Amino acid sequence: MNKYLSNKESLENLLMILGLHLIFFLSTFLLIKNLQLIFSLPLFVILSLIHHKFLGEFIHEGCHYNLHKNKIINEYISNYLVGLFFFVSVSNYRKKHFKHHEFEKYFKEDDPETGPLKIHKKKELWKNIFFDLIGLNGLLFLLNYTNLESSSRSKPLNSKFKFDKAFFVILFIQIIFCITAIFYNFLMFYLVYYLTLGTLYHLQLRFRIVCLCT
Repeated sequence: MNKYLSNKESLENLLMILGLHLIFFLSTFLLIKNLQLIFSLPLFVILSLIHHKFLGEFIHEGCHYNLHKNKIINEYISNYLVGLFFFVSVSNYRKKHFKHHEFEKYFKEDDPETGPLKIHKKKELWKNIFFDLIGLNGLLFLLNYTNLESSSRSKPLNSKFKFDKAFFVILFIQIIFCITAIFYNFLMFYLVYYLTLGTLYHLQLRFRIVCLCT
């Protein structure tokens, strides 16, 4: 129980998340139905980035038990209304994020959030921007944040994989999403959504953290 969060605030948070999804899916539907692909696809990428950005803030708040005063409801909201879109359960995210809070300074090697973003030379910056744009760093992010045993985003394969139960529920729901997208001919937009998440979203995350923490 989060004693600092009221029932009203809990309801407002839930409504904001549901409203975000409603606006995103309704806008996407209108784009697909009313615009040619050459126009709808770039606009969809922008909408996807906005959706990712807000969800990133929400899973952070859920990680700190700030979405709902009831911890069980907080976990369900964080997992299946937020983390679902990242393929990440809030318990996995919380483990990495709380590890990040143990460091007094940013960009320490074992810091799972800012450690992999440390740049020593300009050449490294451009190399990592390239890796962001081709999705490699996004893949490393996914491997780390879906693995309970992983300690560092830069070293996600140093330990055996261990998934929590919520991940399998999230994966099952995502399979349903994918099948539905195929059935209604939205598969391209489903794939572009996650391509954007693994590339452009990760790139803006790099710029935001580096600019704020240096």
